[in-house]
Amino acid sequence: MDKTIKTYGVNGLMEWHARLPLGKTTLLVDFTGGSLTGYGVSPATYTTGNEVVQRVIESSRPYREGKIRLLRSVATAKPPAAGGAEPVGPVGTRRETAPSSPAPAPPAAAGGQPDLFSYEATDEADAADYLSGSHGVASEKLNSRADIFREASRLGITLTIDGDRR
Repeated sequence: MDKTIKTYGVNGLMEWHARLPLGKTTLLVDFTGGSLTGYGVSPATYTTGNEVVQRVIESSRPYREGKIRLLRSVATAKPPAAGGAEPVGPVGTRRETAPSSPAPAPPAAAGGQPDLFSYEATDEADAADYLSGSHGVASEKLNSRADIFREASRLGITLTIDGDRR
């Protein structure tokens, strides 16, 4: 099953602490990182991979009225379950597979999970541009090489910068 990471934005605001109704309580969603300059407007954004939060945002009044907009939606593959459960057919029978040699397992990352993505960057700026442009990471979080590797690891990306692979 795929996990979808969605980025929502609010135009015209630098930050907004939205209180969205959730049953008898409210969900506080912090939109941050917006800017209003002479060169243009960047919306305040909020990024989440939590399906419940996504559903609350998308069913809220500000989203329906257009104040909150979906800016980006990125589908990522979840790593396979570690239980080694066998696939089951629609009637509860075991699904037969063709007899062949087992497929080689993907190389494991440092945490024991398979690599979902890998990217080779020429320098820190290239890696930061890739993470912010392709995966929606706020550029404010990418100030040093350690920050870049931390965010790449959080997203399941094996990153190589000038031969330094983490």
